[in-house]
Amino acid sequence: MKRILFEIPIPYGPDGGFWSRDSGLTVLALRKMGYDVWLVAPVGPETVTTDRPVLLVSLETMKSADWWRMQNPDAVVLNTWSAPRYDAILQAALAATPRVVERLDTCVEGTAATDAKFHQALLVDARKCP
Repeated sequence: MKRILFEIPIPYGPDGGFWSRDSGLTVLALRKMGYDVWLVAPVGPETVTTDRPVLLVSLETMKSADWWRMQNPDAVVLNTWSAPRYDAILQAALAATPRVVERLDTCVEGTAATDAKFHQALLVDARKCP
């Protein structure tokens, strides 16, 4: 497994922190290890071309199974928080590879994949994420 795509539906921009945390850091680290890894993000209003490993596409393109197949990924990591509005992206990525991971990095708050009991069990001390 060599080609891995990390998708995020937040418009890419110069000050978005894309390369100083989360997926961007993982992309950069895996590239140093020899993997063909790319961040996939929508074109933003202030998008600038950089020397970074990013594939800039529209949200509509992210919903295209043909586009994901053309990328020929071995695996895809989606930062879609299991939100139903991004289900089309999940289905399109699955059409290209069965190795799709959907990240839920929202401290379990506001995700469609959680119910009240599960939420309560994980937030026993009732503290919110910073």
